[in-house]
Amino acid sequence: MSDEKDLTVSQSAVYVPFTVPKGKVWRVTGAFGIVLSEVGGIDPAKADWSFSDGVSKGNAGKLIKSGTSRATVTVLDCNKGVSIFCLGILVKGINVTLKAGRHWLTVVPYCTNQNDSQCGSARYFLADVEDKPPVNHYGPKDVLDASYVTSKDFGFFYAPTWGSSGACGGLGCDMFSTGLLGTSTADEEFGSQ
Repeated sequence: MSDEKDLTVSQSAVYVPFTVPKGKVWRVTGAFGIVLSEVGGIDPAKADWSFSDGVSKGNAGKLIKSGTSRATVTVLDCNKGVSIFCLGILVKGINVTLKAGRHWLTVVPYCTNQNDSQCGSARYFLADVEDKPPVNHYGPKDVLDASYVTSKDFGFFYAPTWGSSGACGGLGCDMFSTGLLGTSTADEEFGSQ
């Protein structure tokens, strides 16, 4: 699913759900997304990120916090022999506190430098996870069939990605490869710090 800000697509973002377990508070210091692309980098080295609550069909929900931060790119070996780059896009140094419940995350890489020839053909697609159970999964159980895409370029406004009428056209897109960095604390511990 298109997840990018580049010379071809002005903005497309996939909002991926995750759950902070009951009784926990997460202090998030970083976020990442795994994207597939025909180019092996981003330029400038930055990405938009955001955390929201209550995202649903046609509804942006409530923004918790967002920003644009320096991003690092790691070339990963997850392309399964296809001639495409599999890139880990990581933003660090963010400071977001999340209480128990369902939240939505997005990490959107840039390639907007008109002087960089790779940006002329850059496209980024958030990697759909179809492995059951997902490879390299860590943390609470993944939330299926609750991701949304918004993109003026493609005419989507918080459109479901899953299902036969979803933005992926029935090709899956029920779960995406994203994650968080940070610490988890019990509610009572967090309140006393």
